[in-house]
Amino acid sequence: MKPAFSSKFNSLEEIRHRINFLVSGWDEIQFNQSPKQGKWSPAQVIFHLIQVEEFSVNYVNKKIKFPETLKTGGTSAFFRFYLLKFFLLLPLKYKAPAPVSAVPDKLSKNELLMKWENVRKELAKLLDNFPEDLLEKNIFKHLVAGRLNVYQMLDFIKDHLNHHLPQIDPTLSSS
Repeated sequence: MKPAFSSKFNSLEEIRHRINFLVSGWDEIQFNQSPKQGKWSPAQVIFHLIQVEEFSVNYVNKKIKFPETLKTGGTSAFFRFYLLKFFLLLPLKYKAPAPVSAVPDKLSKNELLMKWENVRKELAKLLDNFPEDLLEKNIFKHLVAGRLNVYQMLDFIKDHLNHHLPQIDPTLSSS
């Protein structure tokens, strides 16, 4: 894995392991317990996080097969990416885009965490085999911010994880 990918990937893994550790002592009821009516349970938040990663990996794997359709990012992509970063840093609630907003009511903790591990392995495989000539190409499509490069995708996934962490561990909302 390229050093720039390795560092970003390791950051993602640290957050995933932190979440796994946090929920490891919970039973299925606690894992699926919504903090209040209309709010996602920790299980649903984790399902959403996995969905976003899985869709990202699948989309990039699809686009790698058609490199001629990809363009190099410019000022617009740079601006959109930093605007996205800024909004994810804010402790505000945003409605998830439709493709990643549908979450089941009840989820198995073990099955969900295993799925996340498998999706993360797919991300590692993607990064291990990522074509050098596509590094600066806008290969990832964020549902709101538009097309971004693979480095920006990894930063988005990290920022997205951190944005949702307080929903899994409410003690983090004040920090």
